[in-house]
Amino acid sequence: MSQPVGGVAGAQKEEEEDEDDSKETCGFCKFMKGGGCRSAFVAWSKCVDREREVGSDFTEECREKTLELRECMLRHEEYYKPLLEEEMEMMNETEAEAAGPPGDEHHASASTAAQQQ
Repeated sequence: MSQPVGGVAGAQKEEEEDEDDSKETCGFCKFMKGGGCRSAFVAWSKCVDREREVGSDFTEECREKTLELRECMLRHEEYYKPLLEEEMEMMNETEAEAAGPPGDEHHASASTAAQQQ
């Protein structure tokens, strides 16, 4: 009888990852791994750790992994909804700060027009 692709090595890797999860102390990491984006999160996390170790700008170096993770989260929106909502709130706050103080409608209108293009 032949082994499926991945076979014993794949099963051992999954067991090792499960053991790592049982030792996980980071609540955010547990949450991220608990949804449908586990593998995308692990890949992103490894990229960030690797780039931090060498002193690189992980936001630039891990951009592709970040986008893959975000796309996955959007596909699994029901589970990741709290984080996606928090991200949206932060983006709205940033836009509000960029729009200027209240009463500066001209600046706000220009900002809105630029976003719509």
